[in-house]
Amino acid sequence: MKVLPPLRWSSFCLVLALLLAACAAPREQEIETRVENPAEKLLLAGWYYEERNRPRPAERLIREAIEIYEATGDRLGLAHAYRSYALFLRSDAVRRAAEIYTEEGFLDPGITFDNRLAQSIAYLERAIGLYEQEAAYGWVINAQLQLGFGHHFQKQTAQACAAFDRSLEVYQEHRASTEAVIRLPPGESSYESFVAAMKKQSGCRS
Repeated sequence: MKVLPPLRWSSFCLVLALLLAACAAPREQEIETRVENPAEKLLLAGWYYEERNRPRPAERLIREAIEIYEATGDRLGLAHAYRSYALFLRSDAVRRAAEIYTEEGFLDPGITFDNRLAQSIAYLERAIGLYEQEAAYGWVINAQLQLGFGHHFQKQTAQACAAFDRSLEVYQEHRASTEAVIRLPPGESSYESFVAAMKKQSGCRS
C-alpha cells in the first residue's frame, strides 16, 4: 500500500534530469549541493539508497532535511523526514553496508548497526505522533502499516498486530475524509483484505 507522496515523483525526476544535464560528467555530491528543498532532499535520498545502493549520501540528505524541518517548525515535513529515516534504517542498502556502519556508525549517534531496526521503529513512532497532530490521516495509515512491518521484522508479533489493527482502524474512520490516495497491491480488492493478509503473515490470531 502506498500513499500519495508530498511531492510528485515526476517533478523530482525533472529536477534530477536538469541537474544531470547541467554537467558533462556530474558527480553525485555536486547534485546534492544543488538540491536545497528538504522535500526534494528526501526524494533524492530515496533514489540514492533504493536505486544506487548509496546509503551514505542518502543518510546525509535525510539528516539535512530533518535539520531544516526542525529549524522551520514544519511538523508535517519533519514527520515525512522521520518516516524516511525509519525506512532507510531498515533498507537493504544499509544491510549490505554492515561493515561500514558497524565501524563508523550512523549520523544519529544513538544508532548502531545492531539496534538500527529498533531505532527505525522509534523514528516511525515519532512520525506517527506528528502526523496525528497534523491530522494527516492518510500518512498515519501508511506509517502504522510500516510500523507493523517493523515489529514483524523484529519478531514482535503482538506489537505488529496492534500496529496493523491501528492502521486499519484509522483507514476505516477516515477513508471518506482523507485526501490520501490508497493504492493497493495488485490482486488486493480492499485495504481490509490486505491488512488481514499481513496479519496472517505475522502470526496474528485474528
